[in-house]
Amino acid sequence: MALERERERESRNLGKIEEREGLYSKNRPLFICTTKLTQGRSVNDNASSILEMQSIRKNYRTKSILNAVSGITLIALVVTIVVLLILASVSITVVFGDNGILQLAKEAGEKTNEAVKNDQDQISDVEGVINEYLTELKSPIKSSVANEEVTFATNYGTIDVIWLDTNNRVKSVPNEPILSAKSDSGKEETMTKVKWTYNEETKTWGNDEVPSSNADWYNYQKAEGTDDTKKSRWANAKTANGSYFVWIPRYAYRITYYANEENIEEQEPTGYYDGWGMYDKDGNLKYKLDEGIETVAYNGNKYIVHPAFMDNRENNFDNGGWDKDLAGFWFAKYEMSGNSETVERDYNELKSVPEVSSLRYMTIGAMYQVCRNATYKYMGQTEKVIAGGLTDTDKKEHTSYMNSHLAKNSEWGAVAYLAHSSYGRNGHEIDVNNNADYITGNGCKDIDSGITYKYNTETGAKASTTGNIYGVYDMSGGAWEYVASYDKKGDSSKLTDLNMGLDLTKETKSNIPSTEDGIDYEYISTKYATAYENGTSVNGQNKVLYSVGKVGDATKEVGCIGELWDSYRWFRDYSLMCHFETPFSIRGGHNSHTNGAGVFSSSYDNGKAVDVQRFSFCSLPIVLRILNKFFISST
Repeated sequence: MALERERERESRNLGKIEEREGLYSKNRPLFICTTKLTQGRSVNDNASSILEMQSIRKNYRTKSILNAVSGITLIALVVTIVVLLILASVSITVVFGDNGILQLAKEAGEKTNEAVKNDQDQISDVEGVINEYLTELKSPIKSSVANEEVTFATNYGTIDVIWLDTNNRVKSVPNEPILSAKSDSGKEETMTKVKWTYNEETKTWGNDEVPSSNADWYNYQKAEGTDDTKKSRWANAKTANGSYFVWIPRYAYRITYYANEENIEEQEPTGYYDGWGMYDKDGNLKYKLDEGIETVAYNGNKYIVHPAFMDNRENNFDNGGWDKDLAGFWFAKYEMSGNSETVERDYNELKSVPEVSSLRYMTIGAMYQVCRNATYKYMGQTEKVIAGGLTDTDKKEHTSYMNSHLAKNSEWGAVAYLAHSSYGRNGHEIDVNNNADYITGNGCKDIDSGITYKYNTETGAKASTTGNIYGVYDMSGGAWEYVASYDKKGDSSKLTDLNMGLDLTKETKSNIPSTEDGIDYEYISTKYATAYENGTSVNGQNKVLYSVGKVGDATKEVGCIGELWDSYRWFRDYSLMCHFETPFSIRGGHNSHTNGAGVFSSSYDNGKAVDVQRFSFCSLPIVLRILNKFFISST
């Protein structure tokens, strides 16, 4: 009986345990209780079984909790990713959207730059006003009557340059380059800013890059003393067809003469050429300033506003100016290149690039027409030609980018003077492009060595106007370059010959007949071509040079009237002018010239298509140089 009561007591205790476990199992539907006591086993055995079942349940509960935690972590991860994606989308919009942080920062930067520019302009305005009131201009000349017999050494000189805005107010910095122009459709067509990085190890410049800012783009740095620092970086830009152009900002200048180029800091000046005219150190006037030239007072002196930038309409463009005041112009970086057989049909083909043979074998008339129609893969702007003697069938329309045209003597002179100034080579001579194959952008100091160096090498770059890759090349040597300047009293058979100058001169006639029968028209200057007046067979003597040459064209102001033969200019550059027999002007010299080639060199030609001439280009005008240079103009 006692044994039975003991078993019954154990059974009740186990039942309670089962009941408790059953209740627990009801709260964990995934846990199935299979606990069962076995008859005939000892209490210890049954107790072991109970403990074993409890252990199993405990382990399952732990796994269940872990499984639950794992499930929560996966859901949280998915939710987190979704939230991050939403945040990323919002962030991208905030940063890169039309009104995003980057756009707002860009606009803020542009507004800051504009504000800085406005401040600089205002400072320049104030400086100009102060300068006008504080500068006491006392005439340095003894008499206003010029005397050609006044003689003094002009074998060398320095050119002092000051920057101007379009109102002729003196500025501390040059005018910012103008990169775009509207096409006939109204579309804004823009050139690309370019810069280069110098490699100290290889002593070369790499490929062109887009600068990050204007400060990274250019710096017209003024050299101190007399060293050729080669540090000035003129602004460069590239057109849609890959042509390179260099920005020539508006400036005024003043020339100081010396007996020679040796140790000028120890020499006394011999004379001056400025807003008063040409006079010696004692104030004896040799030549008056040309009619129509503008001047600016600065630091007690009278500077000459370079005619290439002037609104020259009042003087009928005779000074080589434009039809408005220019902030600057773009000048072709290299001699122009292209296929002479196709360039007259495909005006996009005309290029200003390095390491190619320059374009030659074209008449000056053909060069003039090609330059006036150069578009550089832009749509361009159309301009009608109004000139005397043109019939309705002859009347012209030119479509070009930025008023592209063959460079005039004045524009060549503007580049030459800036090159000689402290913003260029600081009075040092530019090396000659001595490449006998007329490869653009080459140069060498020793012309007779037969060695030539590329444009992007340290030695080759000395043939540029800055002594580094940022200047204009091929202005000394290479090929002689036609410019859009001519003797209007020259041989008419050459001026009107289709194989010479006709395609230029038929657009440079007055639209008013010069004779009663209405047949003849006088040759005149236009904004695209400059008429000189010689009409004699004399091409080199000083008196002819000073009567025919013009202020700013790098002819009479840089001539030698002292110890050297008078058919040379500074650095012994050729000093010959267009005349009756050969009425067209050429510049720069030839790659074979040991003496004579240089930025001040000039001579004459009959306008025919020959091997040794090319052209230059200028605009904004854009200015071209074709075996003879081109020009793009800038307003």
